[in-house]
Amino acid sequence: VGAAEELRMYNRIYGKLRVAFPGDSGSGYTLVGLKPYPDSAAPAREGRMVAPFQGVGGSNRSGSVLVFLANVFTNAGVEWHEVPISPRSYEYSPSSSFTACVHEVAIGNVDMCWGNFWPTATRRALTMFTGSMYSDNFHVIVPMTTAKMSLWDSFTRPFEPFSAGLWMFIFGAFGFVGFTVVHANTLTEEHARPGQSRADREAERAKKRRRTLFDTFPLLFSSVVKGMHALNTGEVKGVDVKTGGSWLAQFLVGLTKTVLVAVYTSLTVSSLLTQGNAAFMNLEEGIDGGYTFCANSAMRSVLEAEHPRLGPLLVDKSNHEVLNGVIDGECDAALAHTDLWEKVRLWGDHTFCNTMTRLPETVTVAANAIPVNPKIIRAVSALMGRDIEAGNYPPIAREAKRNYTGNLCREQDVLQQKSRFEVADIAGFLTFLMIGAAACYLVNIFNEYLHKKHMDLQAAIDLNGDGKVTVNELARYGTRVRFARTSLSRSRETALPKMRTPNRRALAAAHARAPH
Repeated sequence: VGAAEELRMYNRIYGKLRVAFPGDSGSGYTLVGLKPYPDSAAPAREGRMVAPFQGVGGSNRSGSVLVFLANVFTNAGVEWHEVPISPRSYEYSPSSSFTACVHEVAIGNVDMCWGNFWPTATRRALTMFTGSMYSDNFHVIVPMTTAKMSLWDSFTRPFEPFSAGLWMFIFGAFGFVGFTVVHANTLTEEHARPGQSRADREAERAKKRRRTLFDTFPLLFSSVVKGMHALNTGEVKGVDVKTGGSWLAQFLVGLTKTVLVAVYTSLTVSSLLTQGNAAFMNLEEGIDGGYTFCANSAMRSVLEAEHPRLGPLLVDKSNHEVLNGVIDGECDAALAHTDLWEKVRLWGDHTFCNTMTRLPETVTVAANAIPVNPKIIRAVSALMGRDIEAGNYPPIAREAKRNYTGNLCREQDVLQQKSRFEVADIAGFLTFLMIGAAACYLVNIFNEYLHKKHMDLQAAIDLNGDGKVTVNELARYGTRVRFARTSLSRSRETALPKMRTPNRRALAAAHARAPH
């Protein structure tokens, strides 16, 4: 006996198949009729989504799943009629009409429930389910954070790609390279040049030996700065490269600069262009951060089985309240299926479009099946399976979406990008440039002051004016300084009257003579 004949025989013995409908689905098109179109749908759609007695089987309910199942049984010549869910089943599951409908099948009040049911472990413990009609992909829905950038933020953001320690290491490494390259170049300059006499070479070496601290420090400082400047230019400037070692050092500087600039540019451009992003980028990152997740209570067992660490962070909600829980602050994010995420963005409702986004990761996949009386499960599954394999459901689903949904607002990207920069976006870094230029100006002024002091000191020591400071001149300068200090102290002693130490006997006699 075929599946259709078996069900027709069941009709002859027990009468029409008793079918119950749960509440409207969270998808907005698979099971509709109880709720009217939202106000935002007007004037395109107004009033009831299903006209009275214009639904499947003359009922007030419709949707892609109901139309598909009605076609399956009508084409097979199997009779059915709608039966309401009893109060007993609603008492069993007051928060979910879908679980209540499954309970209605379990206690024998109905033969099956029509709708998009997730066959969770709790529901499978009540009754049997058919094979899957289609599947729902669950994603993490997170709020978008869009904070206005302050001047300080724009100042620090260009430095965010690298940590403070890495910045110090980079400048230190390039400064060290600059010192080595400049020093190597100085060593090569000591080699004899063509046509240079022995006396000239000895004179140059003597001049280098006579360098004081005031001469050495600027050379050291400039070599380090040249090395750090190589981070911009890719080579140590102002150096006449003559040896193979120096050329190798310059090559390594250029290669390192290319790698660093590529990494820095990619991170900086992404950071500067981003004006809003999600608090976390995947479920595991959210769990590690301790974020809470609103989810359909019927899916708790499935989610805990696939993601054990997620259990303590779940907040049970009905399917229709999952996303509102995030808006109300009851949880930090939501776990919702694709159809629900599309439903809340229908009819130009930007409540969720502008404030939340869907992460690309699929958290879990849930099949949609039908709870059926075990007596007819084999026949119903076989009858439905033929139409599903023939591809009859997808066209019905597309038609239902056209009938019951529309004007879907655009989904926000996980990382929103700027289309235009404002003053605050770049002003911080430009301010840093101006501060740096002012600091360089002050350094130059201070350096000029030190140079003047150096020249004055050299002029004071160089008695014969030949531009050279000898040991005898240093000794004579030291003697003059000590003599000047001694003379100054003596002049101070002469200018100030000497204070005699008071005599104790004289003080006692004066005290005795004083009138009392």
